[in-house]
Amino acid sequence: MKSIFTNSSKIKKIIFILFILSIGISMVMPVLAYIPEDIDPIPSTSTPASSTPSIPQSLNITNPLGGVNDVTTLVGSIINFLIILAIPITAILIVYAGYLYITSAGNEEKVKTAQKALIWAIIGFAIVLVASSVPTIIEKFLSGESTSTAPIIYEDPELPSGPGLPPDL
Repeated sequence: MKSIFTNSSKIKKIIFILFILSIGISMVMPVLAYIPEDIDPIPSTSTPASSTPSIPQSLNITNPLGGVNDVTTLVGSIINFLIILAIPITAILIVYAGYLYITSAGNEEKVKTAQKALIWAIIGFAIVLVASSVPTIIEKFLSGESTSTAPIIYEDPELPSGPGLPPDL
């Protein structure tokens, strides 16, 4: 009789995939449990039997983007969403790099692969964090605000006059 545990690398991969799927499902469950307050966005109007049906004068549709009314707020919301999305992805990639390192069993090539996975996960998260400051820098640049903290001196300092120096004009 052939045992199903003869190929342990397949079992490790299956367990790892099931682990990642369970983490993903646990992140999605709160969204599925959300019940919107107003299920019917079109207000229901009661019409008496003797009168003619009336046409609603206005339709209340809420903004699906929340309080976003301009481009800068929209870009900020998108970047905040990407940062929130990048945090668990980075954590999963770090766990994956640790898994690769543990299962390398001293194999130099697998250890290097695990180190590269860890380094690229950290570099990717650093890029996401740096990208979050780019809209602020662009906005300050376009509005003309200075990002430097050093004072700018526009006056010429008085030069001393004396022997060997040109006379003041």
